[in-house]
Amino acid sequence: MRLQAQRTFEIAARAQEGSDEIELAISSEAPVERYFGIEILSHEKKAIDLSRLKSNRAALLVNHDSDRHVGVLKSPAIGDDKVLRVRARFGRSAYAVEIRNDVTDGIRTLASLGYVIHEVIEETTDRSSGEA
Repeated sequence: MRLQAQRTFEIAARAQEGSDEIELAISSEAPVERYFGIEILSHEKKAIDLSRLKSNRAALLVNHDSDRHVGVLKSPAIGDDKVLRVRARFGRSAYAVEIRNDVTDGIRTLASLGYVIHEVIEETTDRSSGEA
């Protein structure tokens, strides 16, 4: 099974003083209601293919639009809290600087992550328990 999907997250951004990079929390195991039920993404180390993010060339896009490329994502890490974080390096174009400023100023507060599901580990139709 291979499903393409997107998730929206509250931006938890932290700018490092003197750096042009911002740490973003972009994924977690938080349950999300989908048309088929509750989806929970595993954040076990073997469950996520981070090779694209580890290339330090994954595009940072505005609204998934490849014509609105404002930077790159790099240095992915899954913490003990099962949250995937990356470093976002914004470009120097006026538009990229505008977007970065909106993120650090709390104007843009949501991020959306595109991903592909390669395997479903468990399925259930029981929505009353809140488990998937």
